[in-house]
Order: sequence, then C-alpha cells, then structure tokens
Amino acid sequence: MSKVESLTALVWRHAPSRYSGTPLVVLLKVAGLTEAKNGRARVRAHILAQMCGVTERRAQQIVEGLKKDGTLSVRYRKGKSSEFLLNVELLRTLPLAVPPEQTNQEDQTSAAEPATPQLSDAQFISGLLKKSFTNKELAIPADWQDAWPIEFQKLLDAGHTVDAIRGVARFALSVDCHREDLAKRGPVMLVEKFSPLLELAETFGSKEVAA
Repeated sequence: MSKVESLTALVWRHAPSRYSGTPLVVLLKVAGLTEAKNGRARVRAHILAQMCGVTERRAQQIVEGLKKDGTLSVRYRKGKSSEFLLNVELLRTLPLAVPPEQTNQEDQTSAAEPATPQLSDAQFISGLLKKSFTNKELAIPADWQDAWPIEFQKLLDAGHTVDAIRGVARFALSVDCHREDLAKRGPVMLVEKFSPLLELAETFGSKEVAA
C-alpha cells in the first residue's frame, strides 16, 4: 500500500461495493484500529461490538461472515485482545464504490459551476460542541475552529459516526471530571479516551447536552 493510501480510505473506496450496514462499519473500525507497524488491529470482542453499536453475539456473526468471505482473518488470544487482519489484496479486487467515470463527471461539473461551500463532518461536530460550551456557560476553547476539526477527523477516519462522536462529546460535557479534562486538554482528550468514554456513555446513558 502506498504512503498516500490509508487502509481506511481503501475500505471506503472498495468495500461498499459488496458490504453495507454493520459489516461495513466493522471493516472500517478494524481499518482505523490497524497498527502501521504490524498491519493488525488489536481489540477485545466486546469493545469492537460496542464501537459498532451491536451486541457481542451479532458482532461475532458478522466477523465470521467476513472471515468466510476471506476479507478478514482473526487470531483469538485467550485473555487478550484478538488480532484482526484485513485482506488488502482482496479488498483491492472489489469494484470501486464510486466508478471513475462518475468521479470525472463530478469533477467536470465542479469545474464548470462554482461549488457551494459545505461544512465537513468534523467542522459540523466542532460547531455543535461550541454551542454546547456556550449553553453550559463554559469558556469556548480558543482553538475550537482549527484544532478541534482536525482531531475529530481522526475519529471519523477510524470509522466512528457523527452521532457517536457527538454523543461521546455530550456525555463528556455532562460529567464534571470529564468536562474539566475536556476544557483543560481540548479535543486530544476525546480522541485518546474515546473508546472508554463511549463504553461509559452506553453503559450509564448519555445525558443530553443542548446543542
């Protein structure tokens, strides 16, 4: 894989031509968790299930299906995180989710007509969080407009949805210790602690923070 091609981007380009819904989410999660040094993603089964928003049993069924397809291989380690390995070569053989012809047509249309500026998902989330700070009468972080979207993009690239990131951010704002850590460390805190915060939010129920 070339340096400019990330594993997550590869999954996005090819996997949707065969997979959709939770199986696609599982592939994106594994891609986002894969370590560059060994090409494997290490995660416990119940954590992977929580990250994908399904039960552990359902996640196991999906993983077995992906293994049967040859798209994913798994090495289970007793008492430790399982190791997941994406079949990169097989993924590359799948048709592109967006045919090159369609991409070229869109590029030509964009060149002929001025594009309407659109907020990225990362900018959208950072804007919502800014409103949450305002409504909670907290000081708005000085770097919310530039640093926050960059950090949120890391979570999006890892396969997390806008709703999941927004929910975890709201949960963090609703708990004093997490809110103080968020105000002190900014978006880096959310990225570093996203998985445990997601688990806490799902376990105890995310308290809504007005956006």
